Amino acid sequence: MVIDLFSRQIVDWSMAEHMKTQWVNDALLMAIWKRKPSKGLLWHTDRGSQ
Repeated sequence: MVIDLFSRQIVDWSMAEHMKTQWVNDALLMAIWKRKPSKGLLWHTDRGSQ
């Protein structure tokens, strides 16, 4: 799930039956495509799992 911490809105998400990094990348790329952020985007992941 990608959350915009400024607006506190969910921007995009991906789901699958497995936990692979491709799903994280897909969610991030879709969020960037939807929101078209300006230069200087700060991206943070918690790197946690279930």
